[in-house]
Amino acid sequence: TVWYAQNSEPYFLDTPDVKLNCSKNPPANITIAKLRPSMYPSILVTMPTVRNVYVFNQSDTGGFDPEQKPSMILSVKSPQGTNLDNNPINITIGNFNGCGAGVFDGLYDIAVLNRKLNNVSIYLQSADDPRFTIKECQITLLTPLDPVDFWCADFNSDSFDDIVVINATQISIWYQKNVLLGFFSPYPDVNITLPGAQLTQVCAGDFNRPQTTSFVDIAVLDKATKSIKIFYQQWSINGVTWHQDWDVNLTVPNGAASDISVGLLNSGSDPDILVTSVEAQAFYIYYRDSNTHRTQPTVDLGSEKTGTADTAISFTAVAQDPDGGDIVRFEWDFGDGSTTLTTSQTVSHNYTYNPALPYPITYVVSVVVYDDEGDRAWDNVTARVSARVNQPPTITGFAIDKGDKPDNILYEDHPAQITITGTDPEGPVRYYFDPGYPHPDADADNFIQMDGSVSEFTWTEPNTYEIRARVRDQNGVYSAILTKTITVSPMPKPVITITSHLANAEVKGIVTIRGTVSTFENVDVAKGTITYTNKKGINTPFPSTAIKVADKKWSLFEVEFNTKKDTKNGPCIIKVSVNDTRGLASTTSLTLIIKNPPPPPVDNTPLYAGITAAVVAPIAIIFFIRWRNKKKKEKQGVVPVGAGGPMGGTVGPMGGPMSGPGGPIGGPMGGPMSGPVGPMGGPMGGSGICTSCKSPLLGENPALCECGAKYHNNCASRLDRCARCGRMMRGEQNIATPIPSPTAGYSQPYSQSSINIPPSKLPAGYTPPVPANQGQQTQKPAGPTAGQKAKPPLVVRPVSGPKPQQTPTNAPPPNPSICLVCKMNIEPGKQVMACTCGAKFHERCSVKLIECPNCHKKMI
Repeated sequence: TVWYAQNSEPYFLDTPDVKLNCSKNPPANITIAKLRPSMYPSILVTMPTVRNVYVFNQSDTGGFDPEQKPSMILSVKSPQGTNLDNNPINITIGNFNGCGAGVFDGLYDIAVLNRKLNNVSIYLQSADDPRFTIKECQITLLTPLDPVDFWCADFNSDSFDDIVVINATQISIWYQKNVLLGFFSPYPDVNITLPGAQLTQVCAGDFNRPQTTSFVDIAVLDKATKSIKIFYQQWSINGVTWHQDWDVNLTVPNGAASDISVGLLNSGSDPDILVTSVEAQAFYIYYRDSNTHRTQPTVDLGSEKTGTADTAISFTAVAQDPDGGDIVRFEWDFGDGSTTLTTSQTVSHNYTYNPALPYPITYVVSVVVYDDEGDRAWDNVTARVSARVNQPPTITGFAIDKGDKPDNILYEDHPAQITITGTDPEGPVRYYFDPGYPHPDADADNFIQMDGSVSEFTWTEPNTYEIRARVRDQNGVYSAILTKTITVSPMPKPVITITSHLANAEVKGIVTIRGTVSTFENVDVAKGTITYTNKKGINTPFPSTAIKVADKKWSLFEVEFNTKKDTKNGPCIIKVSVNDTRGLASTTSLTLIIKNPPPPPVDNTPLYAGITAAVVAPIAIIFFIRWRNKKKKEKQGVVPVGAGGPMGGTVGPMGGPMSGPGGPIGGPMGGPMSGPVGPMGGPMGGSGICTSCKSPLLGENPALCECGAKYHNNCASRLDRCARCGRMMRGEQNIATPIPSPTAGYSQPYSQSSINIPPSKLPAGYTPPVPANQGQQTQKPAGPTAGQKAKPPLVVRPVSGPKPQQTPTNAPPPNPSICLVCKMNIEPGKQVMACTCGAKFHERCSVKLIECPNCHKKMI
């Protein structure tokens, strides 16, 4: 309801002039404001039940229409996504968006306090909206829980309105910011807490205005103490501040206050306070009469002060209260960000030396003094501060700890601890070291700043480095330099030790190789191999499955191999190689001497030959004895020459005739001893071992050397020299040509051995065959003619006396592609044996040799 004031008494009528239509919704609070310069004052009403604000504007000619409906409804909504009911409880107006422009835009904005939402919604007017159709809020301030009242005033004297909000125990103030920051911060700039209070109302005004400068203070109603508490702003050179406790406490008589307001109620220049009390059914007015204003105190800091950095400078504030009161508080600001509160008029302050500042420096020092009535005064003075005389710092210690390695060796890629100590009389120092090589983090002098006096550093390359250290004070002055020389060693490679055998140990059969591996810092082995020299001299790795290891570090390894199967007699190299997980590799080797016994000689004699020899040998002995006895009797004239009959007959199922049909009467005794034996074997022949191939001389006439060496005819035909004594086999006519049997029709040669058959005993007209070594014969021997004695052939007889000494001869170099035993070609790729003289043999032939046929060295 609205009553218009009248020009004469009664000033107001009993009945209202206008009733504004709120659609039967109960209003909660009301305020009157001139929203635009061209408008008449409007009435703004908060409507909690419908969560809106009704704005009633007057007409262009003034006044409201009867039963006028709202000209504008401001929507106060809950935040999106919440189910809270809004409760707008108070409303105020102010200039809330003028700070950025620097001037008042002439358009008042609207602020609404929402209790259940715990915020303030601000609706900004726009000059581009002449009809003033604000619908949505643009700014939201987050208040303390359960706000009860708020007020708008310029608290920081920047000509733009700020906002204060209270709840039961807290006062919160928002200052307007630059427009680029969004006018207000969402959170308060000042908080004053009153534990145990029960605040209900707030208002603002300059309640202790001095004669020169005005600052807005705050007054609140405290229902708990039934009083009005006033908080004065405090001035300083950095701006206004607030005490965290009230400055004035006014008691409300006859019960608690219900509402509070401020205004000029006695035509004075100072604001007065109006308090209503429902309980006392009364108004209470607190006047502040400018005519009886208390006198402001005075203060004087004197003339400019001078001093040196880091040296105390003294300041004295000469203050007094003209009212006769006491100066109770001095608030000091020294201009370098330092402040202090004292109750005495003299104070001292040290200005810290800063090498980055251009000395001398002038600081503005200010002081605010308060008398016992709360009145204040302030003054300021300059302080000129010069740089002090700096003392250089001192480095007192420099150490490099190589870590916890037992050998105290500094390794590559392992951090070392650097410790530097130093002092400075003016303050703390900083620590620097030169790593000994150009570093990207170093300064122009190649020094690296440490985070403290102890730091870690890692050298990545093995080398010898000269390390330097120094300290610097706050003024940028460096100390002397200390120097140390360090050696960074490469990380040790794995150490491999073969523990099972000594070097050049003789082994045979199955051999087990054991050993250990130790790695630096006990890291794992990434790869390990064990190899050996095989029969062909090639380095061959053992299969990984054959190598046994104790763990990933190879702390114990073992491998087994068969020397008879895998390698040959002689040196065999065992090589062990490992790589650890850092990539470091090591190899060690061990030479073993393989000495397996030679295999037993292979008996190539056919079975039937042994059986034949067992049967024929006794018979041959008997024949030989009978023949010898006969010869004795012939010499004695007992047995006539020519007597005798056939020597042989059948031998039985084991063979054929021993010697064939007997020779003619008067011929040799039974003919040669080497007739066919039947299907079981060849001729019986001589006996013994062939000096060349080491095979038995069975059923064959051997070729003889003067030294007593015997050979198969085939072996003798391939030899140039005797394998025992080295004599020439053909050129010296050393080996006799076999003589044919005197029995007609028998063509098998036989060995004369030591038997000499006189020519008279040979058949008439006998012509010996061409000898086997006809390449060295120039002419066939002619047979005897009638009336002419036959010339006996060359016969090798045993040499009387000692056996000729076997000495190597200067034989021509042997052909490397011919086996000197069998005189056959050595096929490529076949396994061969060789002598140091260059002679080569088939492997099967070499096992029969005792000495080399070429140089007569003993065969091993």
